Amino acid sequence: MSDRGNHEADLLQRFLRGEREACLLCERWAGEVVRSQRSGIEPADRADLIQETLRQTWEEVRKPDFTTHHSLRALVHRIAVNRCLDWVRRRRVLCELRESLLQEFPDPVERLEKERRLALLQRALATIKPFCRDLIRQHFHERRTYLEIADTTGRHPSTLRVHMFRCLKSLRSLMEICDH
Repeated sequence: MSDRGNHEADLLQRFLRGEREACLLCERWAGEVVRSQRSGIEPADRADLIQETLRQTWEEVRKPDFTTHHSLRALVHRIAVNRCLDWVRRRRVLCELRESLLQEFPDPVERLEKERRLALLQRALATIKPFCRDLIRQHFHERRTYLEIADTTGRHPSTLRVHMFRCLKSLRSLMEICDH
């Protein structure tokens, strides 16, 4: 057996006997994984994961049929990685619920209904008279007043209000037709 093999076997036996230096070395190796930035383990949980890694390593190496294919360090790292993955899988992210979240993420059913009604509106607007479509666009989309629209069209503001009433009535009827 090589010197490296003898050193590994000696380290393994010292770890099994619970010798302080061997256990601290394995603890350091487990900490290399658990404390790594990539693991994402919260500081409060690191000590428990390192302890769990050492416990599982000890159980693994004391099995009668245990054989090491690599080094004790590789075994400790593999077990630590697996414990970190388990921690990530079990982790429940909790955060304080803000009221604004309800506005940012509306109810999916309401959102689908809104999208359906918007599609109906777009189909109805495509079939309405061009004058009505233009009047609705100027008043609702561009937020122009009837007086401002009257200045550009040469029509009286009260006449535009009557037209808008009729246009919206026509639009509602078209939306009902498109919905069926």
